[in-house]
This record gives sequence, C-alpha cells and structure tokens, in this order.
Amino acid sequence: MKHLTRWIAAATAGSALAVAGLTAAAPAANADSACPLTNACVFSYNSLPNRPPVRIFISPNTVSNINKTVGADGGYVYNDGQAQQGADHLQVFARKPDGSRVQACLHYGPSPVFRQQGTNTEATAIFLDSSWTVTNWYWRGECTPAQNQWNPA
Repeated sequence: MKHLTRWIAAATAGSALAVAGLTAAAPAANADSACPLTNACVFSYNSLPNRPPVRIFISPNTVSNINKTVGADGGYVYNDGQAQQGADHLQVFARKPDGSRVQACLHYGPSPVFRQQGTNTEATAIFLDSSWTVTNWYWRGECTPAQNQWNPA
C-alpha cells in the first residue's frame, strides 16, 4: 500500500508538472487572430504585464450605435476585411473624453498596420487614446492617405 501511495503521489506531481509545462510553453494569444477575417474589431489595451489587448467589440456590418470605450491604456480599431469593390475600407468615428469627434478611414489587411508619421502607409488599424469611444463605422470604398489618420468629424 505504501508503494501505491507513493506511485499515486508521484503520478499526480508528474501530471501537474506536465500540465504546468504545457501551459507555460503555450504561446500568448495574438490579438490579430482574435479579429476574424472580414470583420472589424475594437481592442482595449491591458495594463497588466504580458497580457494581450482585449477585444471589446467585433462586427462585420454594424453602421451605428457601437459606443465602445477603451480603457485608461487606450486601444485600437482594426479592419480585418477582404477585397470587395466599394466596401472593403472602414470609415470609423470616435468621441474623445472632451466630447470632440474625430474620424478616420482604414484599409483592409491580414494584420494591424498603423500609419507611420510622415508616410503614406495604408493603415489597417488606428490607435485610440485613453477613454476614447468608438461611436460608429461603415464600410466604404478607397481611402486617401490623408484619411488614414484622425481628422475632425
């Protein structure tokens, strides 16, 4: 009986270590994969270390009344759309904490690409500052480079 008890204890400890090892070896979730293809998503950054952004909204066709606010660490909007004539770019509207409204147009793409200052990068994502609210969006045709950034609405 003594050997059986030790074997059970060793097996239990070995299983726990194996599970812990598998858990530790598992890669962190990628925020990009959390936005399914042909959708647009809003992500809020997480202030905890080693934590990916949290998807707080997803929609393939919502045009109004989104009203999703990112946390104190900000976030971003990402267009994971596909090529579709006249309806693959995303016009996004947001409200700042002071009540002012802004808008931007995002290209579609398989991963978030943020516009680099002074370039004509075709952005597929755009940053949201602390406590901004995405109010609505709609699918549209081509964006101009000047629309790939926040502009007054």
